[in-house]
Amino acid sequence: SMHDSQQQQESVARQLAQYIDLHLADDLSLASLAGMLHYNPSYLSRVFKKQTGQTLSAYIAGTRIRRACDLLRTTHESVGSIAAQLGFESSQYFATFFKRTMGCSPQAYREKA
Repeated sequence: SMHDSQQQQESVARQLAQYIDLHLADDLSLASLAGMLHYNPSYLSRVFKKQTGQTLSAYIAGTRIRRACDLLRTTHESVGSIAAQLGFESSQYFATFFKRTMGCSPQAYREKA
């Protein structure tokens, strides 16, 4: 309803963030998240933005990048393997996304780290 309590909205935003953190390799489209959590997609989108100040897509992208940085720093896994774990269709797309966000390639990041 339009009269959800603040607590309910905080709970929804928290559930979403937790689900995303644990399922980075999965389909995290709004439709898929809404289906998994049994909420209306536009409701989820609105509540998340209101509670966190971030859009869902920005949160997902940021979480994937942070996890990528951790894996590049702390493991010897290939860039392709890291891309797959984080739900990127291809390592090329992952590398492009990483470079756009971090200003260097995943390999360069790993060498500097």
